[in-house]
Amino acid sequence: MSINMLVSDVDGTLLKPDKSLSISSREAITKVRSTGMRFTVISGRPPRGLRFLIDSLGLTEPIAALNGAMIVWPNLSVLQATTIHPSAAAGVAEIIRHFGLELWLYTMDDWLVSDPLSPRVRHEVSVVQHEPTIIPSDGTIPCSITKVLGVSDDHPLVKRCEASVLEKFSHQISASRSQPHYLDVTALGADKGYGLTTLARMTANGSESIAVIGDGPNDIPMFKIAGLSIAMGNADESVRRAAQHTTGTNRDDGFAHAVERYVLPAATRHVQP
Repeated sequence: MSINMLVSDVDGTLLKPDKSLSISSREAITKVRSTGMRFTVISGRPPRGLRFLIDSLGLTEPIAALNGAMIVWPNLSVLQATTIHPSAAAGVAEIIRHFGLELWLYTMDDWLVSDPLSPRVRHEVSVVQHEPTIIPSDGTIPCSITKVLGVSDDHPLVKRCEASVLEKFSHQISASRSQPHYLDVTALGADKGYGLTTLARMTANGSESIAVIGDGPNDIPMFKIAGLSIAMGNADESVRRAAQHTTGTNRDDGFAHAVERYVLPAATRHVQP
């Protein structure tokens, strides 16, 4: 195995529970780069929600946003975007409303929500540092939707909604829970496996030469094709089983420990002289 690139999930993995980036994680990324390896991120967040990481880490490689549905340069110019068929986006939105979840929609340029004053929206605003647009009162779904998101603190309800969405639209969409309170829906095949494959192609790597770290069910598709896969200790058991290795939690600098224990030894053997 020749590992020459590290791709990390963001929330629940690279960031601590309070959404901060620890000194240990920053130092780990510096060590990764010192071996000659490339580093970038893949996230369910929209591109604008990654700007603080781009700036603070000085990212230079292409970045995968919205679970791989969008690939952007660090200046947020779009390299590639995959949209959901309009009828599928509208149908998924209807199911999310039926289950009583908050509805969030993402286009290439905008974030739209059903309730701009909800606690979850206000929290997200504090994280991504920009305000959403309100979904039209008549419920019209805009064209060119890159991701539909269902949001609820009732985690079993989110899981049931996911099952219903997949039952009706599995031939048109990919659905997974990036966090227990988030149901992410993108175009069919536009998952993190697709995102990782695209990043590999754009950086002239094979996916087998890439190490990945993640914590959510939406990270499993990239675990399946990466050369080295590491699950966070805060991940569900099903996610940990899908990875080759498990590290500590994001509360306890699990990302930095994974870099030290698994990533750097591989890089040292194959990248450094």
